[in-house]
Amino acid sequence: MLLVYSYEDGLVKGVPLSPLEIGSLLVYDSKDRKVLLKVVGFEYVSSVEESRLVERAVNRVNEAFPYPLTPLSEPSKLVAKLKVVAELSEKGPVPFKSYIEPDSFLREPTSEDLSFLSKGGLFLGYLRSGSKRLNIPVKLDPEKVLTKHVIISATTGRGKSNLLKVMLWSLLDEPKVGVLVMDAHREYFEALSKHPNASENLVAFSPYPSRGELELSISTSLIEPSDISGSTPVTEAQFRLMWKFREMKGKEWIKSIFEVEEKELEQTEISPWIVLKAKLSKLLYIVGNECKGVFKAWDYEDNYSLSFLDLVKKSLNEGKVVLIDTSALSEEAELLIGNLIANHMLTERRRRRDKEFTPVVFAIEEAPRVLGKDVPDNAYQRVAREGRKFGLGIIAITQLLTVIPDDILANVNTKIYMGMASGRERRAAIDNAMHDLEGEEEEFAKLNVGEAIMSSSEVGMPVPIYVPDISELIRKVKMVAGQTDKIVEDD
Repeated sequence: MLLVYSYEDGLVKGVPLSPLEIGSLLVYDSKDRKVLLKVVGFEYVSSVEESRLVERAVNRVNEAFPYPLTPLSEPSKLVAKLKVVAELSEKGPVPFKSYIEPDSFLREPTSEDLSFLSKGGLFLGYLRSGSKRLNIPVKLDPEKVLTKHVIISATTGRGKSNLLKVMLWSLLDEPKVGVLVMDAHREYFEALSKHPNASENLVAFSPYPSRGELELSISTSLIEPSDISGSTPVTEAQFRLMWKFREMKGKEWIKSIFEVEEKELEQTEISPWIVLKAKLSKLLYIVGNECKGVFKAWDYEDNYSLSFLDLVKKSLNEGKVVLIDTSALSEEAELLIGNLIANHMLTERRRRRDKEFTPVVFAIEEAPRVLGKDVPDNAYQRVAREGRKFGLGIIAITQLLTVIPDDILANVNTKIYMGMASGRERRAAIDNAMHDLEGEEEEFAKLNVGEAIMSSSEVGMPVPIYVPDISELIRKVKMVAGQTDKIVEDD
């Protein structure tokens, strides 16, 4: 608790009546309104008159020892400084436009105060007060949040991937939003396959499938030149050459590039053609005109590879989570698969006359690879800029917020910030938030593993969150006798 003694310029000062820390949440509860506040700093205030302190300081000016503002022999008080977060109405948070009365007592928040935070199906964690986890789950509407894009920003080891696992875990409860994830370390399959609904709502592909996975086989006839240019650097001459073969040979354009003879090409095309063949050979793992990896040759007879894209799109459109194991693939091959799927889905939805789309989201780890300021045009960028009107969104995970272009950041309506080591990154986070986070630099600097601050247009205030480890959710899966499996998120 805390006793307020002043309110000036939006900053509340009061005397703590119980232990508080940076980020602690308190509620001002009067007869006509409730207001949520956050501790943003502390200071010591002396009860000695200021004029007397100045006089004593002047008298000691010739001494070599520093003179403290509040001598230990004099009475002093620890004062907490608080910032108003929002006024709490029946419909949710609204901007605060009134005042906090002196001599008011502030109390800890309850689940009743913040019930609007727990009405959706996308579980992000629990409300956090300082470093204290409150038993108030933060669960938002997945369809509204995810199609308007999400960015998760933090330095290494602060829990970005774990947060995505927690989000995906909750989405497996009920298939409302399809999510595509490139599983570069098989960590997502390892965790999500333990969900009781995994057999129905989780679809996983792997080059070396284990139980519960499908074989990852992709026909090169599905690939377009724009998929290539969005995943590996190509020159303008190479890009024109790819489209030339695409227009002449249709879906067998990659086959024709490897089968054409040098004498059939124009002189200016020979050099780009040689380099392009080498790039395609490396990207698609083609050895002696024979595909050796997950990308299957143009004459591949297994119909499964031709239906890979249809199967992925069908699963996503049914609101399922789709994992693609890329642990054995190159980074460029991983980007190619993601571009291929995103390009096809965006093109398909552009052509549809009806606008009733199942929301589909593309999760992107190390997002600057495709969303950075100096990367080639690709499908992920197009989804970030125009996907929301077609029910497509992104979950971008990055260590560096400052390398993402401003126009893309402006299109992201939910930003989740975890621990950031760099002051420059913390400043960028505050500047790009959906709410006013000024004055909260100290809390940003002290965020521990699993602690986050969410700023979303779907919630009328910034929300401090504690994200549990995915292992905790797995342990909380309990079998209920005579019923289907249930997920217990609250103690």
